[in-house]
Amino acid sequence: MSADVSGAPLAPYVDVVNRGAKAMQLYLNPPRVEVGETPADVVWKENKVRVLRYRPLAERRHKTPIVIVYALVNRPTILDLQPDRSVVHRLLEGGHDVYLIDWGSPTPLDRHLTLDDYVNRYIHNAVRAACREAGTEDASILGYCMGGAMAVMYASFRPERVRALALMAAPLDFSKDPSLLKQWAAEEHFDVDTLTDALGNIPPEFLNGGFSMLKPFENTMGKLISLYQIADDPKAVENYFRMEKWLAEGPDLPGETYRQYIKDLYQRNRLAEGTMEIGGRRVALEALDMPVCTITGLGDHLVPAISTEAFVERLPNATDKTKFEAPSGHIGLSVSSRSHRDLWPRVVEWFARHAEPA
Repeated sequence: MSADVSGAPLAPYVDVVNRGAKAMQLYLNPPRVEVGETPADVVWKENKVRVLRYRPLAERRHKTPIVIVYALVNRPTILDLQPDRSVVHRLLEGGHDVYLIDWGSPTPLDRHLTLDDYVNRYIHNAVRAACREAGTEDASILGYCMGGAMAVMYASFRPERVRALALMAAPLDFSKDPSLLKQWAAEEHFDVDTLTDALGNIPPEFLNGGFSMLKPFENTMGKLISLYQIADDPKAVENYFRMEKWLAEGPDLPGETYRQYIKDLYQRNRLAEGTMEIGGRRVALEALDMPVCTITGLGDHLVPAISTEAFVERLPNATDKTKFEAPSGHIGLSVSSRSHRDLWPRVVEWFARHAEPA
């Protein structure tokens, strides 16, 4: 066996160099991967927005449809990243009828869209389409991140349409939010008017850049170290680049919606305090009289669990307030193997408990 001048074997050093070279080759020439491949049909569309109805993977045992409302940041394919780490798959395997709102890619023509457009127009029409397809009068809603906030707004205006409401890593109550993101977005630190007036729509590079700076080493050198560590595992490499593909394909966010969201939620906490208005109507917390559950990650540095859970404690008429927690981060809630093993079977059962039988 070859050795260096000190007499130590060279093989470990050769392995390090070879794996490093392989990782660099992967980084410069990433493999082709796909996300969001669960078969689905478009059942409604308007402007850039579509509603997908997923084809069943098991016998449909629950008539009530589940409508997934994702954030306007990044793509909803994070909920269907790959079959063994797909929230969509878990719901379908549980016998649910699953729908997802795909917001598409806003253009400069959409810069003036507001939360009123998204909540009272797009979400309302999407839920109507899902109910029409399923033959029901109401639907259960799963709102993820910003989509959870919009789901709350919709449920306040249309409680008769919402059978059960699940809020997943949803930034809702900022009165106790200790996150760095909340501090950065504070009114004394962030002039959202100047930014929005200058840019129109908010580009994904700005949003993802801000998220990356919350953990700068982990999101730069840390990612390269992770790739080095898995370079010899083809399956792990595919998983890595699926996440990278998802991160790289984010859409613009309509400027007026972003302005209103930052001001009314992050800066003034109007949603949690029951003083927020959309389209001239107050988002009344007392109107949420359906079962509500929270799905939070105890390691979530973007949306601390307390931001979601403290909001639900404010709802005077919500029933069956259930708390689901996982030892994961914001994204890990939907893609970590541990979440799919321990968390999602319980969430699927919660939806089943509040669904109309097929």
